[in-house]
Amino acid sequence: MNPTVKNWCRPFLLITTCLFSLHAQASSGALHDANSLRVLLDRVNTDYQMFKGENANPKYGDALEEDLELLADARSDFLDRAAELDRSAAADEIEANVERYINILSETYEELSNGGFEAAVAAGDMIESKLAAQKAITTLYLSIAETSKVDPRVIEYQIMSYEMQQIAAKYLENAAATYGVAYRDQSDEKTIDQLAQEFALRLDGLNLKAADLPPGVKVELADVKRKWSFIQQSLLNYMENQVSFLVYLYSRKIVDGLLSASEHLALATGGDTTTGAPTIAPPADSGIQLPPGIPAAQ
Repeated sequence: MNPTVKNWCRPFLLITTCLFSLHAQASSGALHDANSLRVLLDRVNTDYQMFKGENANPKYGDALEEDLELLADARSDFLDRAAELDRSAAADEIEANVERYINILSETYEELSNGGFEAAVAAGDMIESKLAAQKAITTLYLSIAETSKVDPRVIEYQIMSYEMQQIAAKYLENAAATYGVAYRDQSDEKTIDQLAQEFALRLDGLNLKAADLPPGVKVELADVKRKWSFIQQSLLNYMENQVSFLVYLYSRKIVDGLLSASEHLALATGGDTTTGAPTIAPPADSGIQLPPGIPAAQ
């Protein structure tokens, strides 16, 4: 190559490389923020369902209040990121459903805290608002993922974290409902065992032996698989018995492991999640201990 041309190309290549890196970081952050929001919407639901099902156990109330704080941060980060990506219109619609969901949840939580009961209509409206928000968030998430330069495995781990939290929320919603029957019509939704089967297939499909997979991520994913083994059969046979405490605790750990793996892999492959929502972590298990005889998945 002509030396003059070569020297001229250097700054151009440097700029191109920087722009590519910035694009990768921006899309990684956007995916992180959107996924954090939809996961936290279900995480606070699991706290609420346990609070309701365990006769207003204050430990689950504490977990709910802490996770609501995380959700508030995630909402703010999501709206900021949407504005950066010129997606404010879509974000505003999502925010309206999130606001309605949180308002109903907070009002019903307060009612239960004072010895009252959950109204069937409120319970249905609450969950429907959550589902509407999550559906719109997922549409936005997938549109960002289509043009993203993020490692596809980062996206896979995030999707799996959302799926696991969905399964747990659905399981606990059914378990906490009167006589084990959910108030709202779920006939057009996949059953818990179907969702569990799909998650198990995704988990089995993860390649933990890939040469380019960071050792730390391999360890995290192996631990996710181990924890899944504690609750898989309970989810597949969800109509036979209820082990809400087991699903609640282990699903949180599985979700946290998948989110951690996605963040670590994103950073290792050029993405940036540090400006997104805080890492979703259980508040020290909220002091909730497993009953005697149940192995702990630490």
